[in-house]
Amino acid sequence: MPARYASAVSAAPYRVPSPQTEADPYTVAWANIRRRRRLAWLSYLAFLPVGGLTMATVEWLFGDGAGVVAGIAPFGWILFTTASFMSSRCPHCGKPFFHTWRLRNPFSRKCMHCGIAMGTPKSDT
Repeated sequence: MPARYASAVSAAPYRVPSPQTEADPYTVAWANIRRRRRLAWLSYLAFLPVGGLTMATVEWLFGDGAGVVAGIAPFGWILFTTASFMSSRCPHCGKPFFHTWRLRNPFSRKCMHCGIAMGTPKSDT
């Protein structure tokens, strides 16, 4: 080690760690809902390129309709992510956030049951 750095470098950490605090349960729930929503929309957007590429590759390798069977996997992924996203529960009332028994709105920014806005912390309720 060069001598010019021997006295300037400190053994102390660069930043002092912040004290651990409990995360707001609503903030954690909103992050989970947003993650599920992004995953569902990404699945929709990627379905045609990924499904088409999968089907074409499997059809080229195995032939005789095997591509159709392989195309079921991306479609199944869309069904799974959509069901996961639409069944997200509101952290305030505990009911499904995006639907009631007769109405569905995947673009909703408010709970379809209690009306709490997405991103509202627990302290504001």
